[in-house]
Amino acid sequence: MLEIASGLKAAYDIARSAKDVHDQVRLNTAISEILEQLSSAQLGVFELQEKYQKVVEENRELKVLLEKARRFDDYQLEKTPLGGFILRLKDGSFNPENPSHAICTNCKEDGKVSVLQEYDTHYYCHSCKANVPHTQAPSLTSDWDPYDH
Repeated sequence: MLEIASGLKAAYDIARSAKDVHDQVRLNTAISEILEQLSSAQLGVFELQEKYQKVVEENRELKVLLEKARRFDDYQLEKTPLGGFILRLKDGSFNPENPSHAICTNCKEDGKVSVLQEYDTHYYCHSCKANVPHTQAPSLTSDWDPYDH
């Protein structure tokens, strides 16, 4: 940026000194120097515009990443009794429009909020098909013997 300003100042100074020159050769030399300084300044402006566009794009990308990260601020990691992990909505974060629920940890890694469906023994993610066990299934076998009185 400083190079651009100094180049423009140099062009201005050359133009000021050339205004009183009556020698055509010296005048042509001064005009050539002015054009060279202006060309250099223009190149600097183009480079600055390119850097500005990169910063604008990086800023946009960072805002998207920040927004994705904020979507998960209201959730906390919770371990189920059987050792699975879910992200449960924090106390105080739910309301009538956003009832208490849990989301899938796998989908969170992909930046998605996927609500888990709770069943008797497990949570199920319809998005990635993950099953997270939370309760032992009742045993289908029994010690009861109908012939034992």
